[in-house]
Amino acid sequence: MFLLMMSGGLFLFTWLFLALPLFRKSRCFLLVTMLLLLLAGRDLFFVLTGQPWYGQEYPLWANILTSAMFGALVILAVVCIPWAILFGLFRFFGLTTLHELRGGLTVILILLAGTCSFFCVNQGYSMPEDISYTVGSMMVPKGFDGTSIVQVSDLHFFKGTSDRRIDDLAKKVIAAKPDLILFTGDLVDGTVGQRSSQLERFITDLKNGCSPKYGMISVTGNHEYYSGDYAGWMSFIRSQGVTVLENSNVKITAPNGEEPYIAGVTDRAAGRFGGEMPDFAKAVAGIPRDAGVIMLSHRPYRPKGAFDRAFLVFSGHTHGGMIPGVDLVVGYSNEGYVSGLYHDYGRSLIVSNGTGIWSGFPLRLTPHLADNVIVTLRSENTLNKR
Repeated sequence: MFLLMMSGGLFLFTWLFLALPLFRKSRCFLLVTMLLLLLAGRDLFFVLTGQPWYGQEYPLWANILTSAMFGALVILAVVCIPWAILFGLFRFFGLTTLHELRGGLTVILILLAGTCSFFCVNQGYSMPEDISYTVGSMMVPKGFDGTSIVQVSDLHFFKGTSDRRIDDLAKKVIAAKPDLILFTGDLVDGTVGQRSSQLERFITDLKNGCSPKYGMISVTGNHEYYSGDYAGWMSFIRSQGVTVLENSNVKITAPNGEEPYIAGVTDRAAGRFGGEMPDFAKAVAGIPRDAGVIMLSHRPYRPKGAFDRAFLVFSGHTHGGMIPGVDLVVGYSNEGYVSGLYHDYGRSLIVSNGTGIWSGFPLRLTPHLADNVIVTLRSENTLNKR
C-alpha cells in the first residue's frame, strides 16, 4: 500500500513538475512525458496489467532498469521542494540569469538522480556482508555456550534470481559453519509453482554444505501470504526438512541434555487473508518459566505480554531502511526498529537488513546493505558486535 501511494504521488509530481512543463515547451517531448508517467506509476501499472506488485515476473535486466528509473523519480521528488524554493528565491531577488538556467540545471539534476539511483540498485543487488554478534544471557543453557546461529531473512527470490546467486548466497551461510539456521520470512515472491525450485536449491545447498546439528527453523513473512498460496508454501518448506513455527515452539536439546526453546509467530498480514494473527502467548504455551526462549518474528515489535519471555528475538522485514530518508518511514512503521542489534526491555533484538533484496524496490545505500547475520550465544551477560 505504501508503494502504491508513493507511485500515485510520483505520478502527480512527474506530471506537474517535469512532464507538463516540457510538453508546454515542445510537442517533441510527448514521448518523454509518457515514459515518465509510466515509470512514475510503475507499481500501479503492474497491478492494472495483472502483475503482482510484490514480485514482478520480469527478468533481472528489466527489473534493474525500471527500478533505477523509478528510484531516480523518488530522488527527484525528494529534492523537488528545495529545488522549487531555490528558484523561487532566484526570481524574488531578481537573479534572472540564474532563473533562466533552470532548464539546464534541471537536466543536470535528472542525470545526477539517475546516476545515483543506478548506484543504489547496484548496491541493492550486491552480496550480503557478514555481521557478527555475541549475545550472552543467563538464560542460555551452559550446553549451548558457543552455539553459532545464522539468520536468513528476506531472500525474496523472484524470476530474476539466478541459480548462481542462489548458490553464492548459500555459500555465505555455509562459510559461517552454523549449528542452527533460522529463517525469518519473506523467502520468496511468487507461487509455489514459480519459486519452489529456487528455494529447494537454496535449502539443498545448505543441507549439503553444512548440515546444522540443530537443524533449520522458520517463520513466515508477509510475502508468503501475498503469494496467494500460504498453505502451499508452509507445506513445501516443511517438506524440505525445515521446521515451521506458526504461533508455536520447538524444543532443541544440547548434548548435555539442556533444552532451550525456539518460538515463532505468524505475520500480521495473515489478517488480510483469513489466517491466524501473531499470538505470542500461544507461541510460548507449554514452555517452562525458567527455560530460555529465542523468538522468531518477521516484524520487529516492542515486548508485549508473552513476548517478554524471550531473551533473544530475531526479526527482519525492514530491509535496513534501504536508503536515507526511507529509513525514517521504515522506523516509524516498525515501532522505531530499523536495523542491527537492540538491547531494551531486558532482551536482545536483532533486526536483519535482509539476506536478499526485494525486487519491488531494490535500492540500498551504505549503511543499509544486505547482511548475513551470525550470532554466537554465551551463557553469561555479554553483548557486542564485531
